[in-house]
This record gives sequence, structure tokens and C-alpha cells, in this order.
Amino acid sequence: IGTSGGVRKSTAVSLGRNILELANKQWGEPNQIMPDIWTGPVLLRHLSENHTQIIVSREFSALMRYLGQSYMQGVREMLTDLYDGRWLWEKELKGEKKGEPDKIRLIWPILNLLAASNIGWFVNSLRGDELGGFAQRFLYIPAYTATKVMPRPPGADAQNMSALATGLNDLRNFGGPGDGQGIKWGKGGPIYDDWYRRQRAELKNVDPEFHGFEVRLDTYAIK
Repeated sequence: IGTSGGVRKSTAVSLGRNILELANKQWGEPNQIMPDIWTGPVLLRHLSENHTQIIVSREFSALMRYLGQSYMQGVREMLTDLYDGRWLWEKELKGEKKGEPDKIRLIWPILNLLAASNIGWFVNSLRGDELGGFAQRFLYIPAYTATKVMPRPPGADAQNMSALATGLNDLRNFGGPGDGQGIKWGKGGPIYDDWYRRQRAELKNVDPEFHGFEVRLDTYAIK
């Protein structure tokens, strides 16, 4: 999230997408990135086939306009619900084609979003309550000024990208979904416990306006 022009927000999103796709290839898994054009039923189908999915949008405002289309009615609320990472997520399917299941059941749906936004649009949307509780589900990385002036930015460093992708795959060793209603923590359990205690102790110092953001950080840590 940052000012218009100069900080290359969309470029950062594209690089992030490329690294995630490379990580999937290294691990030999199907792509976990949603197609650019999707609907609620398509999202649920992808999550039923692979419980981890990532929505990528170079412009968050464009995504919000897309979610506002008549055929996407109810999808933003569904995204908000899915984003909280519950062990079991179920939904009644009404008005679907004859012969298709009338209920979908997802185990450990893990949904994330990688997007860029203009700070002016975002602040105005918050003030107008256009985003509501949806906005509290995300982590934000501010970028207000460029640290370098690069008339001809070089291409991505393939070696660094490979190392980052490998690092992402190494995180799998810290834990994952368990067989039952719980998490298979692996060696990440004690690290999470220590962080969680410190984070909760710091909540009393958080501005009440940001409390909704802060209390959801544990969901991101588990994801």
C-alpha cells in the first residue's frame, strides 16, 4: 500500500506471484494461485481440490469493484469468513445445477490475498466503511517513497528468487493441518507459543482503532 507511481507496487505484486509459482514447482504441487477471472463457485472448487489458495490482484480497488458485480453477490462475505482459517468450513449451495452437491465441506481452507493499493483510495474506503471488517483480515506493507531511482530496473535475480522459493518450502517443516480437528505443529509449536504470549501482552498498548487488525495476527501466523 503506498502512493501512486514511483514505488512500483504492481511490480512487487508480480514478483511475489512469480516466487510463489516457483515455490509450487519446486515442491511439485499444483499452482495455488487463483485464475485472474473467478466466481464464488470457482473459488470453492479450487479450495476443495487444494485447501491453500491465493488471490492475486495488482489493484485492490479493481478487486473490490469486481466483488461488487451482481453475479458476485455474497462472495465478499464468503471471503471474509474463509479468511479466518477455520478447521471446518461448510456452506449450503442453493440454485446450483441439478445433480451437483447441495453442500460443500472444506477442511482447513487457507485463503490469502496478494494485492497493491493506493493509500488515498484505501483511506477513503475505510472512512466510508466500504471495506468494513474485510479490511481487518490483511497485513499491510507501507511504501511511501522509493529508496532508489532506477530508470531501467534490472530483471529479477533468478538465484535470489530460487532461494526465496526454497525458504518458503522450508516453512512446511514448521507444521501444517493435522488429521483431526487440530494442527500438526512440528517444530513451529514452541516458536508460535512464545510469539503468541508476547503479542497478546502487547495488545494493551494497541490503539483501539487498530485492535481488530492486531487480534487477527495469530491467524496469519498459523497460515
